[in-house]
Amino acid sequence: MKKVFAMILALVFCLSLGMTAASAEGPVEISFWHAWGSGANYEALTKLVDDFNAAHEGEIHVTEQYIGNYAETLSKFNVSFKSGENPTVSIIDACMSLNELQYGTMINLSEYAAKNDPDYDIGQFVPAMLVFSTDTDGNVWSLPYGRSTQIMYGNMDLLGELGYGMPQSWEEMWEICEKWTEKTGKPAYGHPIAGGYFTFYITVWGGGEYFSKDGLGACMYLNDGWEKALTAWRNAIDKGWYEVPSLTTGGFWEDFMAGNLPFCFYSSGNLGGAITKTEGVFELGVDMLPGKLQDDGSIYRRVYTGGSNLMLSSNKSEEETKAGWEFIKFMTSTESNIYHSLKTGYVLSHVGVENDPRVQEAWAANPKARVAFDQLAYLNETHVSPYMSEIDNELVSSLEAFASDDISVEDEMANLKDIMESVLPNGIVDTYE
Repeated sequence: MKKVFAMILALVFCLSLGMTAASAEGPVEISFWHAWGSGANYEALTKLVDDFNAAHEGEIHVTEQYIGNYAETLSKFNVSFKSGENPTVSIIDACMSLNELQYGTMINLSEYAAKNDPDYDIGQFVPAMLVFSTDTDGNVWSLPYGRSTQIMYGNMDLLGELGYGMPQSWEEMWEICEKWTEKTGKPAYGHPIAGGYFTFYITVWGGGEYFSKDGLGACMYLNDGWEKALTAWRNAIDKGWYEVPSLTTGGFWEDFMAGNLPFCFYSSGNLGGAITKTEGVFELGVDMLPGKLQDDGSIYRRVYTGGSNLMLSSNKSEEETKAGWEFIKFMTSTESNIYHSLKTGYVLSHVGVENDPRVQEAWAANPKARVAFDQLAYLNETHVSPYMSEIDNELVSSLEAFASDDISVEDEMANLKDIMESVLPNGIVDTYE
């Protein structure tokens, strides 16, 4: 009996040593790559990371690292994945999710949650926020964090001098542009040149579509949408209304913030910084993007979202993967989304969150903060394709040349057609369906 008791004590002692050794190893360390290096966006992110680390002290520790913009972060992620030096969790441009899954670099979150965390509800997100990361079988591969939509920023002092408020229709916008450029000889507005923004152009101005519904073809000639969009933009460029980006200047956003442009279109994720930086410089206006004036006087709008999601790497240990999942859940939770949205201007992404008392109070105190959310009523997420990232860089380069090198609409249509046909399996298609 004494021998058995001694063996039990020895076993308990060994187990305690094992537990002590495991504890001595410290928390599971994971890294998180992101795309914000300063300002309100970085402050909000680091606050959330710090809160997570504090709540999981001794269990999980996350080290955040700024890498660059979305494209730079994804590029470095893919290169580092081959050597296993990639992070456990990374930002990914939301619309690139379906493209990235083809490389086997991220975990199917629907399957992971069903197996390891069955009580987790992916349905907590507004359905449109999951469009970019949901495959044809309904599996979700990344979750919304830092999602945005383009909104209009205005210099109310300059617009007031012209006798206008924020333009509501494209027709009113062109009136403002003509008067401002005639008065000053300078551009009136600016916006980024990017695939996502061009999508907005063709869906709003031209009544067309970007990709077909399956993402395998381009709807270039549907309702002549692309040609109408490029023609309107070419006209604004030729008349000096649009500020063409230049490598030698700070760009349209810097010019707007300095008080030199009446209005511009930019991500809602810049709202927090814009409010702070324009204080004492000029009165900042924030509104939905202009739409097309209808015969009955109403404004027809179609908008889209951009911004980022969080993905979980597929090449990490079971412990790191579990820790990464806990981190993603925290960063994309309702609580985190409310804090992040009100701090930065990124949109609310959870069902019913607009009714939260904290949100209502913040919107009452600062109506600018709700513009992006209200604009989501016109959301039209149809530009989804697993080939988005392959097309994007070429598309942006082509549009930059169109804006700066006096390329005709006809030639630009031919350039874009070549890009689409070289990448998309179905090339150019006649219908969205």
